[in-house]
Amino acid sequence: MTADDTSADDAAALDADAPADPGHGRRALARIGSGAMVAWIADVVTPRRRLVALVVALVAGVAMALLITPVLARADGPETALPGAIVLGAVVGTAATVVPVSIWLARAIGRHPTVAGKHPAWRDAALLDDAVDPRGRVSLAPGTAGRVA
Repeated sequence: MTADDTSADDAAALDADAPADPGHGRRALARIGSGAMVAWIADVVTPRRRLVALVVALVAGVAMALLITPVLARADGPETALPGAIVLGAVVGTAATVVPVSIWLARAIGRHPTVAGKHPAWRDAALLDDAVDPRGRVSLAPGTAGRVA
């Protein structure tokens, strides 16, 4: 080891930056978080919803493949039309499946509690109404007010 070799210093610095509890490193937290997200998505996207998503994908994909096959046969020849139609059908089917799954997840996010409890969006309007006086000024702190644009 020479004076220019700093690998030992780098290893010591990495050991110093490591948390005291080795179970809560970045990888462990990423694994815990991804496991929680997968469990939540599996709870939201029930087996019945998975079946609906599969049917949507199959209908959209097969319809696209059947409709695009003659177009591809005229453009590229009949030998490459079927593989191209299958690939396009798979892409369209996957894209069509994203719509219901996104709707289900977006609706579930609104019902999902945060760390501080349920999201307080339902009471924001009342809080803002109480903060505005009859002349249109918003109370910023006790005894002060600012003009609302």
